[in-house]
Amino acid sequence: MDCRLKMLSFYKPNGVSYVSEPLQPQFPKSNYTTRFAFSYYCDYNKIMKKIIITIFHFAVSSFFISIPIAYSAANISDVIINEIAWMGTTTSANDEWIELYNNSGNPINFDGWLVKAEDGVPEIKLSGAISARNFYLMERTDDNSAANIAADFIYKGALGNSGENLKLYDNFGSLIDEVNCGSGWLAGIGKPEYKTMEKNNTGWQTSENAGGTPKSQNSAGAIKIKENPNNQIPMTDQTPSPNVQNTTTTTPQNSPEFATIPPLSPPPTSSSTPLFTPSPTPTYPDGIIFNEILPSPEGADSENEWIEIFNQNNFEVDISRWRIKDSEGTITIYPLPDGIKIPELGYLIIGRKESKITMNNDKDSLAFLQPDGKIADSVSYEKAPLGQSYNRNKNSWEWSGSLTPGVKNSIINSSAKTEVKSPTDGALSKQKAETAALAENLPASETSQYRNTKIENNLKAYIPIILIALSIAIFSGIAILFLKKKFTIEK
Repeated sequence: MDCRLKMLSFYKPNGVSYVSEPLQPQFPKSNYTTRFAFSYYCDYNKIMKKIIITIFHFAVSSFFISIPIAYSAANISDVIINEIAWMGTTTSANDEWIELYNNSGNPINFDGWLVKAEDGVPEIKLSGAISARNFYLMERTDDNSAANIAADFIYKGALGNSGENLKLYDNFGSLIDEVNCGSGWLAGIGKPEYKTMEKNNTGWQTSENAGGTPKSQNSAGAIKIKENPNNQIPMTDQTPSPNVQNTTTTTPQNSPEFATIPPLSPPPTSSSTPLFTPSPTPTYPDGIIFNEILPSPEGADSENEWIEIFNQNNFEVDISRWRIKDSEGTITIYPLPDGIKIPELGYLIIGRKESKITMNNDKDSLAFLQPDGKIADSVSYEKAPLGQSYNRNKNSWEWSGSLTPGVKNSIINSSAKTEVKSPTDGALSKQKAETAALAENLPASETSQYRNTKIENNLKAYIPIILIALSIAIFSGIAILFLKKKFTIEK
């Protein structure tokens, strides 16, 4: 204790006191009076030190606990509204969608972000994440608005055909981007063409084709043809220059009249710079598949769940910015970090600690998405048995009590069998026991670099927290010093 008994005194009838040793009172004989007094002293320096240390621990803990939650951009236009299908699609006018693009070089967590129209509809509270230089697709009502393209988020609320003023806010409430079309959409065509409104280098344009370019490089734009209803070629009168000498030539009487036409200007050379040069659309190999998953492990699910991905190809594949998405309960999207590669006929093990994907024990679905949003593979299951993994076995999936992360599957004590509804496996007999492990086995340099990027992105957002904590500690110290002078306990 920091406040303790300092002295205990007893008094004789004649008023002479008998004083005990501090903290070890020796009780006097019974002929002494029972009157006594206690005196205390407090070590205020220790009290103040403990209070300051407690406040400091609270501030530091809040800081480091908060860092992994969000690594969002704080700068204007780090994320932009890139394309809007306000008119719907040829399938349905209700199949609206909005596409965002990450302009920055870092992944961004969308938890707490908001896309909101000025009139309040739609109001979209985002979740999940977007990897660097990549797209994020929001589809209205269901995942069928953009055909064959997986949505990153499903929202409700229609866009007005007469226009909307859309604003994008980050998780701190800062305005990141705005598309002000309150007086009318700046581009795009409704029925019957259904061409979207795309961002370009100078503003907005109408997409070249119906349906636009969801999760892909924007098009060169629709060609605008100026109509000339009378089909007339504009002519201008020309007056000969005053200093040009006229010459006369004799033409045979019956010869046809002719005119000399100056040669056309040569076409522009390859050195000319066009207004817009679309980048080539990247291609991604097939044969990157889910191979084994463990939804219901023995022990803590948060510590022991994992997903195994297999490369069926005879060459190494870079799967940077590919994503894993679950579809039941709380939807989580995990973007793989840059630089992640799977060797030929090799494996990638992703633990729940790293992906933050929670596989439900009753039922769940997983999708493996390429950076352009196309589904590379998917798997669904129901009622995961405790301690068994779900294994791909040629044209079906089976539960097995033999867990084989990083090696060829072994089906033992299988309790259920499910037909595969995903791409063909290929020759699994050539598998190599090569494992590229993420989470536990990811190289430390890559892991630290990826996490350091998150910290750097948000460090300035937590500076106010540190300043507030330090201010509290300083004022607490001043208050204690004041109380030290005023406070005395005597009983």
